[in-house]
Amino acid sequence: MEFQEVIESLEMLKEEVGIPKNFRIKINNIIKILNNSEEDKEIRGHKAEAILEETSNDSALQPFVRTQIYQIISLF
Repeated sequence: MEFQEVIESLEMLKEEVGIPKNFRIKINNIIKILNNSEEDKEIRGHKAEAILEETSNDSALQPFVRTQIYQIISLF
């Protein structure tokens, strides 16, 4: 599994207006996890997906952001 499409989607999401700063930080952490070639791809994917799922439950997120998160999760 290659994560390039996921990383590109996360980069675009990070640039969206209305994204809270703490979520931008999480996005950067997810990208670092996905780019960490020292860890197994499957483990990296599960970690990133778990963080995204946890974040999608944040009531402070706008609905369009939550929808984009679900779309990114579907790429895994």
